[in-house]
Formats: sequence, C-alpha cells, structure tokens
Amino acid sequence: MKRQFDWEMYGQRSKTETVFSVIKRMFGSGATSHTQMREKELVYRVLAYNCHRTCVISYVVLVMISRKPILTNF
Repeated sequence: MKRQFDWEMYGQRSKTETVFSVIKRMFGSGATSHTQMREKELVYRVLAYNCHRTCVISYVVLVMISRKPILTNF
C-alpha cells in the first residue's frame, strides 16, 4: 500500500477540502432530501457553487478590463 500511495494526488486534498467547506458554508452542511433525491440535491449544490464562482470571476475580469488606464502628464 505504501508503494501505491500517490503523494501528488494527496497534495491536492487541501483544495478539495476548501471547496467542500465553502459549499457547506454557502448552502448548509446537511442534505435535506431522502433516498434518491439526496444525490441530486448535492449535485445541484455543486452546480450552484460553480455558477456562483463563474459569475464572480466573470465580474472581476469585466471590471478589470473595463477600467481605463490613468494617464498622467508630466
């Protein structure tokens, strides 16, 4: 087992844990549905997080692009 352990993949664990933590803070920590709908609810939470993240990043990029450079005359 020690020889097959992938340390590169384990190094990405902190990123995954961060995303899960943000999703739990934004949308709640527990699934409210039961049985088959629980998986769909969790998938929709991840989808909502991805949409939120895309909108925030798009807005930031749009604001950065739309600003005119400040010209100074010396």
